[in-house]
Amino acid sequence: MISDQIVYTGNFITKDERKDLKAKSKFTNCYIKNFSNDLDDEGLTKLFEEFGEITSARIMKDDQGNSRCFGFVCFSNPDSAEAAVDALNDKEINGLKIYVCKAQTKTERQEFLHKEYVERQNKGLPKDGVFVKNLDDTIDDARLKELFSKYGNVTGAKVKFLR
Repeated sequence: MISDQIVYTGNFITKDERKDLKAKSKFTNCYIKNFSNDLDDEGLTKLFEEFGEITSARIMKDDQGNSRCFGFVCFSNPDSAEAAVDALNDKEINGLKIYVCKAQTKTERQEFLHKEYVERQNKGLPKDGVFVKNLDDTIDDARLKELFSKYGNVTGAKVKFLR
């Protein structure tokens, strides 16, 4: 106790480790896709209600009111959501295998898409390369190679300026 306050002490957890723990935490909102366009909110509710109390079930629609063939089901209990994902993911409904998973938050989705984008951009690049930024405009491929040659064998150097 410090100044009559209970103090908690524990090991330091990095930001990335905290994100991983949060990702593994319980969830109540499920994302569903790849179902036929004749399924409505009521049908979605009936499909999921056996797993527990549903607080909302919504199929996303386009501007004309047509199903976009994906939606969300929110349970009041995280165990119900997990049971629904386990039981219904890859289950065939009306001839289509539906996909059911934890619904991502906007931040989680943006981080995932950014990571995926970076991986696509780096695909095919050698893993032993070095990225250098803030180069002066006067540095060209040959000069860059020359500058790094004193540290070892340079097999190639490419300068790209983003404008």
